[in-house]
Amino acid sequence: MPDGTIPEEPEEGQPTPEEKVQELQKNVSAAADRASFADPPESDEIAKKLAEAKDKIELARKKNKARIARDRPAVAESQEKDSAPTGPGMAMAFALLFMPLSGMVLGWMVDQWLKTDTLFRNLGFVAGAAVAILYVVRITKQQ
Repeated sequence: MPDGTIPEEPEEGQPTPEEKVQELQKNVSAAADRASFADPPESDEIAKKLAEAKDKIELARKKNKARIARDRPAVAESQEKDSAPTGPGMAMAFALLFMPLSGMVLGWMVDQWLKTDTLFRNLGFVAGAAVAILYVVRITKQQ
């Protein structure tokens, strides 16, 4: 139809909407008759498969525990050997770097608040450096 209207009657040789619906219903009914669905498993089969899965999980857990127990002393020994000297050294390095920097940042914030030039920023740096040096001395004495 060139004007876009829906015709009341179908064109000759074309099925009516009711005939189309009946045709679709027949096709669906025939497809449902041809379809075959497997019977659901019996509850005994499900219980048996569940018990097998639980047994496999328990066996895997036991193997994993045995592997961890076997490997744990070697891992702990290698970690103890490797990380002992680096722990305090890294702590000292970070203290010497970040404590004065933190003091400067806090001092800068106080300078902004009080509208001063660089007084508190410099005091913060000196205080942070002093605290960092005391911290390094304390760590060094412990070893």
